[in-house]
Amino acid sequence: MVSRSLEKMTLIAVSLMAAVSVSVPILMYSIEFLSAASAIERAELFAETLHNVTGRIDNGTGDSFLMQVYVPSGTTIEAEEFVLTVQYIPPYGGEVIVWSRTYSHALNVDSPPQGEGLYQLHVHMNNGTIEISFLQNTSS
Repeated sequence: MVSRSLEKMTLIAVSLMAAVSVSVPILMYSIEFLSAASAIERAELFAETLHNVTGRIDNGTGDSFLMQVYVPSGTTIEAEEFVLTVQYIPPYGGEVIVWSRTYSHALNVDSPPQGEGLYQLHVHMNNGTIEISFLQNTSS
């Protein structure tokens, strides 16, 4: 009688260990996947904000914008003549994501962000060129 109960308890313990050893890696992968998705969403929000503000200056609905933005890690900004490009490089590898738009005015990025953090984004028109600059917040 005792040996059957011991067999059942051993079988249950082995089953639980197998379930845990399979589910923990899946859970960790899921957490990593959700974290990566969240980082991509932050990068996309930043890119959309930058393009929206730049577009408003480009089409004349605004003269100058000064706002606080969060620049995620792995994000780079380039301006080449009339094209503004925001790139996001995922920290754990994967495909580089690019948000790029063409504007009717020339673009110049005075001081691109130097890494992750809060920045004061200033976008304004200067002699027919859209000037974009980032000043890192020192208060955070």
